[in-house]
Parts: sequence; structure tokens; C-alpha cells
Amino acid sequence: MPPLLSRIQPRLRTLFSQRGAPALYWVAALGMLEYLGRSKSTDLFDLIGVCLVLVMVASLAFFYQRRPIPVIDWLLAKLRIVRGLFEQQRIRIGVDYRGKPELPDRFPATLARMGVTALVGVVLLSSSPDSFPSDLRLFLKSVSGAVYLVLLSGLWVTLLGSTLIISMFLAAEWNLLLARMLPHETRPVGLRYTGYLLGFGAVVLIAGHSTPIVPLILLTIAGVSRTLFLAWNGPGIKRVWNADKASGLQGSISSRKLELWFLWILFSGIYCLSLLSFGDRLDRIGSQNTWLTFNLGQAFAWSASLFVTLHNVQAIWRDIARAKNDPTRPLRPRLWVCNSGSESLPVGAQDIIRSSGFDIAGERSATDVPVNLLDDSRAEQLRASDWNTSWPLAMHSSQLEDEGLVWKLGRRHEILCRRALRRGLESLIKDARAKLPKQTTGLWVNPHQPQFEGILPDGDASELEQEFLGESFDRKLPLAARSHLAGVLKALDIDLIFMENAVSLRAFRRVLGALWETYDIHAGKLPAEERHFTGILGVRVVLIDVDLGGDAQLTGYPEPEYDEIGRARILHIFRDRGGDSPVEFDPSLFDFTPSPVLGGV
Repeated sequence: MPPLLSRIQPRLRTLFSQRGAPALYWVAALGMLEYLGRSKSTDLFDLIGVCLVLVMVASLAFFYQRRPIPVIDWLLAKLRIVRGLFEQQRIRIGVDYRGKPELPDRFPATLARMGVTALVGVVLLSSSPDSFPSDLRLFLKSVSGAVYLVLLSGLWVTLLGSTLIISMFLAAEWNLLLARMLPHETRPVGLRYTGYLLGFGAVVLIAGHSTPIVPLILLTIAGVSRTLFLAWNGPGIKRVWNADKASGLQGSISSRKLELWFLWILFSGIYCLSLLSFGDRLDRIGSQNTWLTFNLGQAFAWSASLFVTLHNVQAIWRDIARAKNDPTRPLRPRLWVCNSGSESLPVGAQDIIRSSGFDIAGERSATDVPVNLLDDSRAEQLRASDWNTSWPLAMHSSQLEDEGLVWKLGRRHEILCRRALRRGLESLIKDARAKLPKQTTGLWVNPHQPQFEGILPDGDASELEQEFLGESFDRKLPLAARSHLAGVLKALDIDLIFMENAVSLRAFRRVLGALWETYDIHAGKLPAEERHFTGILGVRVVLIDVDLGGDAQLTGYPEPEYDEIGRARILHIFRDRGGDSPVEFDPSLFDFTPSPVLGGV
């Protein structure tokens, strides 16, 4: 064998061995990428190059699983360092139901840095919008065709993935809007949600192919302006945030400002990705050479802009409903005059009723106190002992000066509110349990909080925009009843109520009775404690103060997921397990069980 061939043969054998074959493959693939990236300027050849990039990434992962590659190990180590830096910037955000002790009102530094980064990106890309993407494409091609195709692959994957994710959020916003507008019997379920997603996708593709993007950018700016107006004029829901468990750095922030920040980030992403996709053709419909990049950018911009628009429509509907049905707003009890319409009452009688702390009901509801107003001739025959007659109570408007009669009417209003709450909540819980998803331990039952529009399944209670189960609270519960419950729970220092699935409706009714009794006895001077609920057979009531990121660690009980809930004092209603050992639940045990006094219910 010639000396030259004898020296080359071992190297060729090493090159085509298990270690050398991948190296030859990578050299050939990089050469092909460089050729495709430099020689052609249409998306058809770019698509071939992007597919080759994806194949190279997949093959690299395959080779790395079989045999570690030092360069990949080094890159992964650097990525772990970067990931650690990002994890240090992680913040947790929850709802501040407590409000005390008051936290400093400040913006998280991590969110501020992200907002500034988005602003810098918008400013840099806006400096020469006509240079994108044509000039950027030519510049990258002149540097390296392989680098150009790798960056183009990242752009396409980002556009496609963002479009799919935003489309799912778009369908979720549509479902929330339908849940607020329609009764649950007429809401679409099951495959219809998938149909909505496909329908939105079709609209996005068709509109993106035939419509310029300029109107959508203006629409998105209008949506951000609406949120800016709300953030400037109203605090919204108070959020609490925690930047680091070790440092304990906490603060509060308005939900309006938080929503504005998210919309600003989304708008910045729409603008920057649109410029990188078709910046020099914002007022045109298509392009022959870069049709794929153009259509992917249009699909992303349309889906994101539709999401912002639908989110604002849904948010406006939500804000109107919450302002109209806010249970924390103080309400005066109303009198329903059975023997006379509200318009036919004398002006003097109306003034006396209103000055006594009551309103006059135009249409009767379940919480209105029924009375029969007597005229002056019959009022002389009425004695104070006649106040104890059955309802509707016969009375004269002048007798409202008596404090005993005012207390009696107010007490009757409370009893009617509690009865409406008991009936409505039992119906809502029964309906919600029929629609519970699998592996759900319990329900969040909070009609007294304006953030909760219905019963929510067990999960993160800071996710206030998730779809509720069954009917909404405002359809089943009178506003006066919810307002009465809000006052009772505020006086008892309770923010949220969680109910385990194994607790029967009969037991839940007895827990409500214990709440009424505690409120009537202590009148808000003493917060509710677990000892106030003893004696309810088969039920264990646990009161826990949860802070942001706190963990109650309930031994033997299914702890709900409230890691990000913020700050709240939660009333947990569990099936009694007799300590740490579980016991079987039998509803028949409650048929003849003594119960606490129901506080007038």
C-alpha cells in the first residue's frame, strides 16, 4: 500500500465511523444551508432550507441521546445558567382579598424591565420600518446563508406557535363572553368549542390573506387606550405580588395596571413581528417572493388583534355586569307594598319610608319585605300588638318612627335574604357538581365577591377569568341576598369559602346556619373561629389564613390549589375524617341530626 494511502485510510475509517459519520453529515448539511440561503430569494427555497434546519435539529437531538456531544453539553450548561437567571426574576401574582396589613403600592421590577425592553424593541424597529424585512433579508444573506435560514426558522416557528396559542386564548375569551351572556342551558359545549377554534382559524387565514394590517394595528391601539383609560380612572381588583420567597419582597398593584402591562407587551409583539414579517408592505395585501412569511405574519397579527378586541369587549361586558351586580355595594332593604303600587303611594308616605332607611320596590323580588300600608282611617285602630301578625304586615307609614317596627322589618329582610341564599346556593351547587371535571376535590362558592361570577371548580382561585360551572350568581341569587352575605362574612372576617365535594347539601345548610348564628350573636365584634362550627356531625370546618405562596398543609384533607391566591382567610368545609383517618360519607346520617339554631332562617 502506498505511504500516502496508508496515512489517509485510518482517517477515512474514523470519519465514517460512529463518531465521524455525524460530523460528515453536519458538514454537508451546513454546506447545503449556506447554498440555499445565499442563492435563492423566494420563500419556496427558504421553506426547503427551514425544513432542513428542523431535520438537523431533530437529528442532533437523536445523536445526543445516543452519545453525549461536548459542544452540546457546554451549550446546555450555559442555558441552565440563563434559565436560573430568569427564574430569579420570577414573580407570583395573586388577589389581595385581605387588604391588611396594607402593602406598598409599587410596580414589580421584573415587569418594569420587560415593559422597557418591549419599548426599546418598538423604538429600534420603528427607526426605519421600510428596511424590514427586505433589507434585513439581504444583509443576513450577505453575511451567511445558514445564519439567515436559522433565524428565519425561528421567526416562522414563533409566528406559527404564537398564532396557535393566541387562537386558543381567543376561543377561551369567546367562551367566557358566552358564559356571561347566555344561560348555561343554551351554552355550546363539547365539540362546539373546537368548532369555534376552527372558525376563528378560518377567519384569521381568510382575512389575513385579503386584508391589510393597518386597521388591525389601529384597533389594537384602541383596545390598549381603553385599558389605559380604565387604569387611570379606577383601581380595579387589588393584586399582591411576591418577587422572592427568601427576600420576602412584596407589594400591591392594581389589576388595571397589570392588564395594561400585558396588553402593552402583546401590542409590542404584534408590532415588532409584523415589521419583521412584512414591514415594508403594511398597506399591501400580498407578496410573490415572500408569500409564506407574509401570510404567517398576517395570521399572527389578525389573531392577536382579534384577541385584544374580543378581550376588551368581554372586559367591558364584565365591568358593566360587576358594577350593576356588585355585592360589596351597600344596599338598603326594600319594602313591597302589596295593596298599592309604588307610583300610587302618597308622596308623604314615600318620604317617610325612605327616611327610615328603606326603599320602595317597583317589582317584587324574593328579598323584599311585604307590607300592607293602611290609610289614615284604619291606622287609628292599629295597635302596637298588631305588629306581630302574619306577613304581609299591616302598618301605617307614620309607625316607621318606632324603632321596634324598623328593627322588625330589617330582621325580616335578613331572613328573606338568608332563605334566598340557601335555596339559590343549593341549586347552584347541585348543578355545578353535575358538571364537575374529573379529579376535582371541591368548589369555590363565593357569591359575596364581585370577582366570582359563578361557582368555580377546585384550582387556582387567582384565575378569576376561568369559566364557571352552571348558572351565574346574578341569575340565581338576588343582589340583596349577596350583599347581605358579603356584610356577614366581612363582619366574621372570612374572605373565601371552599367546599369539598363529599359534603352534602344538608351539611352545607347547617354550616350556613352556624354562620348566621355567629353573626347574630357577636354582631361583627368577634371573627368566626372553628369552634363556632363544632357539633355539625360529619363536617369539619377549617379556617386558614393564606398568604402569597403559603401552604396550609392540611393533614388528611384535600388541600385546594391556592399557591398563587394572594392573601385571604378561607373557610374550608370538609367531610369529617375523624382525625387523619378517612371515613366513609353517608348522607343518611344527616336525616335526624340535631343542628344549630339557623339564626332566623
